Amino acid sequence: MKWKIILLSLFWLFLWTRPLHANQDIIINQHHIDILVRENGEYDFKHTLNVTFSSPYYGIYVNIPQAYQMTWEIDGQNQVREYLFPLTNIKILNTPGIIERYREGVQLKLGEEGIYVTGAQTYIYSYTMNTRDLRLDGRQRFYLNFIGSGWEVPTEKVTFNVEFEGSIIGLTPRFYAGSSSNSTPVYPSNLLITSNSISGTFDRYLNPFEAFTIDMDLPRGFFDFPPRVDYTYISLVLSLAVLVYLLLMYQKHGKDDPVTEVAGWNPPKGLSSAMVGYVFDGFVDTKDVLSLIIYWASQGYMTIEEIDKNTVKFTKLRELDQGIKAEMMLFNDLFRNRDHVTTAQLKYKFSESITAAQSNIAAHFKHNPSMRIYSKESVFFQGLFAFLCSIPLALNVMISVYQTTLSFEAFIFGGFFFVIAIVLHIVNIVVSRRNPSFKTSSKFLTALIFFILSGVLVFFALVAISMHEGALFVIMMNGLIFIFGVWLNAKMDKRSAQGNAWLGEILGFRHFIEVAEKSRLEMLVRENPAYFYHILPFAYVLNVSDVWSKQFESIAIDAPSWYIGPSYTNSYVMMRSLNRTLTTMNQTMTVPAPSKGKGGGGFGGGGFSGGGFGGGGGGGWK
Repeated sequence: MKWKIILLSLFWLFLWTRPLHANQDIIINQHHIDILVRENGEYDFKHTLNVTFSSPYYGIYVNIPQAYQMTWEIDGQNQVREYLFPLTNIKILNTPGIIERYREGVQLKLGEEGIYVTGAQTYIYSYTMNTRDLRLDGRQRFYLNFIGSGWEVPTEKVTFNVEFEGSIIGLTPRFYAGSSSNSTPVYPSNLLITSNSISGTFDRYLNPFEAFTIDMDLPRGFFDFPPRVDYTYISLVLSLAVLVYLLLMYQKHGKDDPVTEVAGWNPPKGLSSAMVGYVFDGFVDTKDVLSLIIYWASQGYMTIEEIDKNTVKFTKLRELDQGIKAEMMLFNDLFRNRDHVTTAQLKYKFSESITAAQSNIAAHFKHNPSMRIYSKESVFFQGLFAFLCSIPLALNVMISVYQTTLSFEAFIFGGFFFVIAIVLHIVNIVVSRRNPSFKTSSKFLTALIFFILSGVLVFFALVAISMHEGALFVIMMNGLIFIFGVWLNAKMDKRSAQGNAWLGEILGFRHFIEVAEKSRLEMLVRENPAYFYHILPFAYVLNVSDVWSKQFESIAIDAPSWYIGPSYTNSYVMMRSLNRTLTTMNQTMTVPAPSKGKGGGGFGGGGFSGGGFGGGGGGGWK
């Protein structure tokens, strides 16, 4: 029994190690490689292939790579690098042929199209591979595929002769062969190592797609690479130019004039509560629009009735005869040829009207030169600098990727960073304009979030640069200038003279709401019993409605004729009821109609042989 096991083991060993000759109509009998490794990082190659064809072919084709993505293990961590080692001086020496260039490398077609050959043939070609620094903190390495893992035909024998311009005394080469990623060393026969050369023979049969690789650590400074022009500095020059331009335009068109608070106990004349909300923070939100319902009710145009905790009823008393066009359209949309409507009836149907009102109220100011709250020049330069400040960072990434890969992907990378940078600009401008309505803690939080998001973008740019060729100093400077530019550009929303005057009145009015003395409020109520309710919608858009109601907690005021709800003992209790009404309005009137559902799915499914530079592959051409 024992001898049967031994025979079976020998049979499988023989089958495993036997060359796979079957059905091969092309065999490379010998592949000889001569390489001259220059001190400037240039590798001069000369390949001589003795090939036997058992079927007619035009000849052979050879793929020689020039773009690589390598994963290095440095101090226990994997580091990914992309390289472009351009191929030059490409020659087909002893036969007709075709040379075709691609971003990834070069394809040689050795032979003549239309003329078939059989039997023994010899092909000779040469080229220069221009290597560069590996960007591994000065580490250098001779890591090269004599035979790449892309050859579709078998090779019976490989001979090689590598000469170095520098000394390799004391250096030890390692050799690997077989399927890709095989890390078991092999030992060529006739291996001869001198002070500046390595030669030998590898006569083990290489099946298709098997590689033969040499790997040798080199001392620092072994190669003296020629200085490389780093075009990323163009982006830094542009970044500095944009920064100077931004600073100049900020001083001229972006720096706000001082705002003088004007003491007063009424809002600016001619402005509704929604308009005051827009002037205050530069935006019309749903809160501003909903305040108009209280504003209209306090003006005698409608009543508000709380039916239950989830339903509010509006009753029209008379047509709206004053206000801007956007507000009249909203009033008409609210009632639509009816005198009564509930929030339940408005659910899913009124959100579009609110959205339209938000846009139309803002447009009323923007399209009327005398009512603009921001100067036309500052708005223009904010848009311009959102564009200009985003270019250098994106250009930095694009150039770094392109000068490493020469690929269209560089433009995709740059475009991605450009779009994200512009989005950051816009978001920060939007948030910055709303700063007057934020509490101190909210202002700090939004600033912190902005710096974090900007830092994340710059971090990803640093990661992209580290994988490609580009100065980290440049990307760091561009990143800092970008963050500063986004911050300063957000502050370029200079208010117009009218906008500044209104803001001064609003800030003084808001301050009065917060600190008004009881005696002054009692006097105002005596002069106008509805004063509390007249101010209420304005306090609501200025985020001080709770403060306003507390001010009247101990002041007797009559119930408003326009609000019908639970009985209350004072203004504060009434305000809680009204707040509940506003919450109901916000939860029902601003809800858009459900959109149609969409669905879908998808399906997803040290060194080693073939791991070095060069090599490539090839096969029969016919």
